[in-house]
Amino acid sequence: MKKLFSIVILCTILLGMAGCVDKEAKEAVQSYIDTASATFATQEQLMLESYTSVIGTNYTDDATMCMEFVTNTIPLGTSLQTAAEGLTESITNEDVLKVHNLYLNYVSEFVGALRMLLTAVDEQDQTIAAEANAMLNNSNTYAEEFRTALKELKETYNIE
Repeated sequence: MKKLFSIVILCTILLGMAGCVDKEAKEAVQSYIDTASATFATQEQLMLESYTSVIGTNYTDDATMCMEFVTNTIPLGTSLQTAAEGLTESITNEDVLKVHNLYLNYVSEFVGALRMLLTAVDEQDQTIAAEANAMLNNSNTYAEEFRTALKELKETYNIE
């Protein structure tokens, strides 16, 4: 009887600990979402608005595009990258860190691609431009992977 009672107590403690771990993990995910959205959303939006203001149908000439990249887009991206890197140190949950690293890869690849585009324009080198466009595609892939992984994390921990 004592053995059965001990097993029941042990199971209760283990289940209770599992609930705490899930609660801690859920809080870590929620904290990341709150922090990331407050810290990154506006900056990222400004960076992307700057970028799209001079590409595609908004493209007018290389000089205008380069000026926008140098004065606005890259500084916004660099600031965003610095803020994201700074947040990394405070992330203790492994799942959150994996998702956050996707975001870091996205921003880093995006800023690197813009710098490479500047070099391509300066050197009038189509090979470098093609590499920069491949980097932009990679950054878009990282961004999509980030959104998907964050959505899955929210679903896993039942976060709206």
